[in-house]
Amino acid sequence: MPSVAQSMTISEVCILSIDRSDNLDTIYMDHAGATLYPTSIVHDHCEDLTSHLLSNPHSQSPSSIATGDRVTAIRQRVLQAFGANPEYFDIVFVANATAGMKLVAEGFAGSSNGFQYKYLNDVHTSIIGAGQLAATRQSLSEDEVEGWLRAGNVSKNSKEEMRPGLFAYPAQSNLHGRRFSLDWPAKVREAHPGWYCLLDAASYLTTTPLDFSNVPMAPDFTIMSFYKIFGYPDLGAVIVKKESGHMLVQRRFFGGGSRAALTVDGFNIPRRTLHEALEDGTLPFHTILALEHAFNNFGRLYGAHIRVARHASLVARLAHNILSSLHYPNGRPVCKIYSTLGHGPIVAFNLYAENGSAIGYVGFERISSLRGFALRTGGMCNPGGIRKACEISEDDFMGLHKMGKECGDHIDIVDGRNVGIIRISFGACSTIEDVLTFVDFIRETFMVKRRVTTGMQLTSLMNKVSTGVKVSTGVLSKADIFRIHRKASTFELHAHSGEFMAL
Repeated sequence: MPSVAQSMTISEVCILSIDRSDNLDTIYMDHAGATLYPTSIVHDHCEDLTSHLLSNPHSQSPSSIATGDRVTAIRQRVLQAFGANPEYFDIVFVANATAGMKLVAEGFAGSSNGFQYKYLNDVHTSIIGAGQLAATRQSLSEDEVEGWLRAGNVSKNSKEEMRPGLFAYPAQSNLHGRRFSLDWPAKVREAHPGWYCLLDAASYLTTTPLDFSNVPMAPDFTIMSFYKIFGYPDLGAVIVKKESGHMLVQRRFFGGGSRAALTVDGFNIPRRTLHEALEDGTLPFHTILALEHAFNNFGRLYGAHIRVARHASLVARLAHNILSSLHYPNGRPVCKIYSTLGHGPIVAFNLYAENGSAIGYVGFERISSLRGFALRTGGMCNPGGIRKACEISEDDFMGLHKMGKECGDHIDIVDGRNVGIIRISFGACSTIEDVLTFVDFIRETFMVKRRVTTGMQLTSLMNKVSTGVKVSTGVLSKADIFRIHRKASTFELHAHSGEFMAL
């Protein structure tokens, strides 16, 4: 059966399939946070739940057996989507990618001598958090990873050599979209026997498929969140190479259903099937069944996953190129871009005033929200990436904490520098019109001729506007008029009074 996408553009498909009556004016630019889900997935799932008796798969009633069979079929469908032969791979359902990282870390922590841990420094916090369970840990830059792989095993520490090792990295940075080599898993095993590789695929899979048909090249463990791919359901998974599964089964904690035999005094034997030994308690089987409808509707609407990748890449390239081209009359750039063309569909940047001073991202997010843009600002739960992008040293990070800075707070500029970024990210439902509207918003807000030319003045103005504070200032020129739309309300800055008033 031909997909809807074969006769329509992806953007046209999204207009029909993403119906949100309460957010008709929203321009969604946060696909790296979560993909918008087609309403048909939810409708089909609801119909499924109301039409069939679904029971706990641990029981042996007819409905329980039927439910268990459907969960098994969905496991196979997920593996098939990744080209992962079930003879060599298994899939463990978890809450999300972070829960998958925790599962792997707890498995390695069960090693008798602990484990060695290395990870790329441009990673999500969950990969950093796994280091708390390791005997030794080290974060590496991309160049340092390549150097470590070229050097091979040069350890002179016999105790260290006895410990298994885990190297973790993302396929794509969630901060700025940079993509890292998918050859690293095979190189790790070749250069460092006794080491395993974990791939965080959550950000990458938002638009782009992975193929594990070449088993020797595949990671030992791949973590993901399905809401990044389909928008719904809120569920994660770990795809595990069966030959590496023993590293996870040695974990100390276990829950109901994962043991073949146990006593009240603690004697226990894990189940033989890998996913059964690792999935604690009753599975969220109602949620897992939603995956069937997610796959069905995704294929019907968009066709192959790679079509989404190509579409999102083109839209991101347009955004990158236009934002990079924006300059003030004095030649200074409006934006500093942290993303690289040709990588993931993310554009990370910061804004600067005409005199070159930083404009705060907190105020920008507030005022952009009033204009109907859904995007993200801050550190993106990626301290290593922010440290490099914003040129913040480790000592500076510690200093920020001592001065009271916390993740997600209102502090965005310290000593004249941004301590976070603005991120716009694209997916199946992104359009060229979205990008052009966003760029027009930046032009109107920051590039209209005005006597407010410093980042501090603009940041203060944005914060006051977005919080509803009446702004009165005499430094704005008479030509300095722009509008902010928020649903039915319009705010206008009147040149003669310098006040924002609701119209």
